[in-house]
Order: sequence, then structure tokens, then C-alpha cells
Amino acid sequence: MKKILCVLAVVVAMFALAVGASSASAAACTGFVLCNNSNEKLRDDFTEPPEGVSGGSFGSSALAVNTAGKLRLCSTVSTIKVCNENPAGYAVLGVKLHRDPPTVAAGTECKEGLGEAEGWVTFVDIQNWTPSAVFDDTSPGDNGPWPIGVRSDNCKVKPGVVRIEHAALFFPGLANLMATGTFTGTWVQPGSCPGGSGGVKLDVKQPGITLSGAEKPEIDNGTANVNAFICFVSSNNYLYPTTVPTWAPFTGNIWKD
Repeated sequence: MKKILCVLAVVVAMFALAVGASSASAAACTGFVLCNNSNEKLRDDFTEPPEGVSGGSFGSSALAVNTAGKLRLCSTVSTIKVCNENPAGYAVLGVKLHRDPPTVAAGTECKEGLGEAEGWVTFVDIQNWTPSAVFDDTSPGDNGPWPIGVRSDNCKVKPGVVRIEHAALFFPGLANLMATGTFTGTWVQPGSCPGGSGGVKLDVKQPGITLSGAEKPEIDNGTANVNAFICFVSSNNYLYPTTVPTWAPFTGNIWKD
């Protein structure tokens, strides 16, 4: 019984510390590239326990959505500008964090992944796009998950840059257009995204993306030359809504025989 009371005392003390930490004012990361409000690193695949081949292998997951506005991809086809867009809240990306390294000193070159958090976009669900539906290739054994990197603001070259590599999107309603390559943007701190979370401000010009049968790829928020955002809305116990998300009635159904 005494042992049980001692364990409970430790648990209560840890809970009190957790509550105090979660209520602390937000601060910039000083120890790792990505952190929570208490300046603690986000769990990555190298955090133990449990022990594994590459460390703990239980890294954080995160969900990102275009909550700040529309998401529109435009291109030029035979001198004609063609755009495909979806409303706010209809582009969903799942991210898995693999490596959250210690931060670097200001002015560091940040070569070979130094000062860069790394992970993968493991699934994409882009809904309600017009005039064409959009499908992604993140299938294992085919194109696979898309590597994502987030550079520290202390990096001398391309500070704060976010890149999503090996991306592949298919637009059957636009003459089977395909967009492949690397999307780029810049990390934005909490405050730029609705709900107080951080996210990615996508570059308007996307020279790393190749469009089949088209050219000059651009991404905006429905207005030319205005950046679109992808905002993080959840991540394990690091980030989640204060009220339960409401799922409204749906358009369409998925049936089974």
C-alpha cells in the first residue's frame, strides 16, 4: 500500500508539472527545430523508450489542412491559364515526423540535413476541387510517401524553408494533367494560421513542380500572387482542438456490395 501511495504521489507531481508546462506562454524553439508551447521537442523516431533498431521508432503524427483559405493550382496550357481550386478546409495532409534535430547556431550552413526536421507526407486527401478531382500517389511500393523537410530559422541558406519532395498529383478532369516534383514554402509561426497553430506558407511560384502538357505552375489562395497556407490542426497531444470537431452531412457516399 505504501508503495502504491508513493507511485501515486509521483504521478500527481508529474501531472502538476505537465499542467504548469502546458499553460506556459508560447516561446520560440531554443533546443530543437520543432517544439511545443513548453519548448519541448516533438517526439521523433529516435526518441526512446521503447528501444528499437533506429531508436524508439514512434515519432509524432500531424494533420495539416488549408484552414486559412482556398488552395488553387494554376498553370498555362497552350497560352491559356487553367486553374483548379478547392475551398478552405478541404485539403488534408498527414505528416509523420522522423527526425527533430537540435537547433543550430545562427548563421550555420545547415548542410546534409543539419538543422532540418525531416519526415514524410504519408497520405493526401484533397476534396471538393473544381473543375477536376485530384488524386495523389503516396502508395507504398509505387511513388510512396513524400519526404518533407523543415529548415531552422538559424540556417544561413534558405532559413525556415519547407520542401515537400517526390510529390505526385493527378487531375483527370484537366486532360489527365499530372503535377510532380517538389513543392516549396516557408514555415510560419503560430498566429498566421487560424486557431493559433503553425503551418506552411506555400510559395506562389513552384519551379520544382513539373506539369505534364503545361507550364508555369503557381499556387495561390484563389487570388493571383497571394500565398496559400497549409496549417497544422492536430498532432498527438501536442496540438488538438479545444472542442470536438463537427463533421457536417456529407455530399456523396461510399457503398459496399
